[in-house]
Amino acid sequence: MTARMRQAVLSAPRSLELREVEIPTPGSGELVVRVDLALTCGTDLKTYRRGHPKLPFPTLLGHEYTGTVARVGAGVSAFREGDPIVAAPSAPCGDCSRCARGLENLCQHIDGSTMAFGAFADYLLLPTWCAATCSIARWGSRSRPAPCSSRWPAWSLGSSAWT
Repeated sequence: MTARMRQAVLSAPRSLELREVEIPTPGSGELVVRVDLALTCGTDLKTYRRGHPKLPFPTLLGHEYTGTVARVGAGVSAFREGDPIVAAPSAPCGDCSRCARGLENLCQHIDGSTMAFGAFADYLLLPTWCAATCSIARWGSRSRPAPCSSRWPAWSLGSSAWT
């Protein structure tokens, strides 16, 4: 029997379905992340209400989250099972004119194919290019902070909590 998980899928505006699907298997350069916490932001709400021009239906929601690496794909060396992670849901290219001016949020190359959504689920398949290990404050934890393991410096992911 294949392991299953729950996944929220937006099939049309105002039509969110909870589906049972197989837990993904990581390919080369990918992680399977157990979602620990997913937040609902304004983009999720607007997409739920009216759709989004870059996210055709059916689409997965949830792009502000934290999780724990459950499995690593071939060739992945910067992450281990059990690592806490955060991710940038859409990674800027770093090369276009907007990125060069520090306007990564307006990157000319971000489209639906470069977005890592789907955190309204038990697990999420994630390319390593948009993930970073991080220190997460846990009640009663005295563990040392984990180093940042992303191709972007911590500040570009918008977090001041990085080590």
